[in-house]
Amino acid sequence: MPINKEVYQVLKKLPIKAGGFYFDSDGFHQSAKLLKKLDILKTTFHGLRDTHASFLFSQDSDIAYVSKR
Repeated sequence: MPINKEVYQVLKKLPIKAGGFYFDSDGFHQSAKLLKKLDILKTTFHGLRDTHASFLFSQDSDIAYVSKR
């Protein structure tokens, strides 16, 4: 999935885990750790998904494109 330059820059700052992954393999608990590390208010995966979709719609993205993302 493509990401923007700002997200890429944030990810570059994170340490890479064993196997080349950014995230631990402990399910959804990883998102809480990552949000805390990045000093982002608590949210859910659905919240991030909905925010991303809203952003795409605000950029006049086609609904089929947003749906695929």
